Amino acid sequence: MRTILLVILCVAACKGKGAGGGQSFHDGVQALCDLPDHVPAPGESYEKRLAGVAAWAESNIKNPEVRQLGGMTGNKASLVAAAQKANVAPCKLADNDMALQSFADAMQIVCSAPATADGAYFKGHLLNPDVIKLFSALAEASPADQAAKMQAAITRAGLGGCAIVEKMTARTVEHAPTVTGVHLAELAPRAVTVAASQSGIAVESKPIVAVTNGAVAPGELETVANHTVIKVVDRFLATLAAEAKTHGGALPRVQLVVDPAVPAALLLELVDTADHAGFKDLALVVNADGAARAIPFTRGTGTGAGLQPVAAIAGDKISVYSVSGQEGTAQQPKATVASSTELVTTLAEIVARRFKPGQRTDEDRWITVAVATTVPVQRIAEILAVIRANKDGSELFPRVGLSAVLK
Repeated sequence: MRTILLVILCVAACKGKGAGGGQSFHDGVQALCDLPDHVPAPGESYEKRLAGVAAWAESNIKNPEVRQLGGMTGNKASLVAAAQKANVAPCKLADNDMALQSFADAMQIVCSAPATADGAYFKGHLLNPDVIKLFSALAEASPADQAAKMQAAITRAGLGGCAIVEKMTARTVEHAPTVTGVHLAELAPRAVTVAASQSGIAVESKPIVAVTNGAVAPGELETVANHTVIKVVDRFLATLAAEAKTHGGALPRVQLVVDPAVPAALLLELVDTADHAGFKDLALVVNADGAARAIPFTRGTGTGAGLQPVAAIAGDKISVYSVSGQEGTAQQPKATVASSTELVTTLAEIVARRFKPGQRTDEDRWITVAVATTVPVQRIAEILAVIRANKDGSELFPRVGLSAVLK
């Protein structure tokens, strides 16, 4: 875009140089500063609009010194100095950082675009190089990063909201379970995304290892310190963790996008791998009410203190008990239910009976979801989606640990 602008100004600089045209330095600078006001109205193609402003510059910027200014340098500092010398204020071209359209105006166009807007629409309306560059970068970004980049641009532009961002954050994610739940979390904008489909595992959109029949090849697995890790994924995540620590930042969340038909064994291996690589903040990505959301959890069984409730999923049954023995045991559970609705009723009864308002400790906010390795991820997601809070928003067990069936 800046190169195109220099070409436009060079048209004015290179033709009729020295002729003067009877134009004062002040009027020439004023015309140059006002160049963004003379771009043809939206509707024509990007190229035709640029040609139109070039024609206007040729006809209206006649002063030789001003022609030389734009044609030779075209930089903001030179234009600001010329505007000060000519006593021209404001200078829109300088205020736009030498763009034919301000960043704020371009973002306003983006955010107010009709739902039917396509690539041609934006090519006919956008002129700001930073916003055009942003749109190009979005094509290669993950959904969470897309939303984060757009939100940063909205903040820079000083806009209060943006429909296109709301649409971005509301869209669903392929290969993720669909659930019904409350108090699900937003996708973390700077998370590391690990995706497992029926055919492979990818980290940050980079294919890492093949999946066959819901499993990776045994040779790709390794047992390290009670973790069953996928070796190549472990190395990849460990490298990302080392890079984050080098830059002095906390490790980001790992968001797992796992095909709902994949068995729990693969999910547990991904959880073990992420945890072993240093990532403790994990989340399962789900689709709920037409939008992608996240369910935060950690590997393991929580703090090892307090009530220590467990929801153990095996086949079509869910056993509810507590490691502490205060609400049944694995051998004699408090309840055995079949549906997520029944599970919520059981957990709500335990919370209401055991914990007085304002007297509940963080240790007693943990629950372990223990899963048999053959349970499909869809079933696990349905349970994770309802155990953190009740439909009325009241707290159940908001801190979740995920593990294989406890022994």
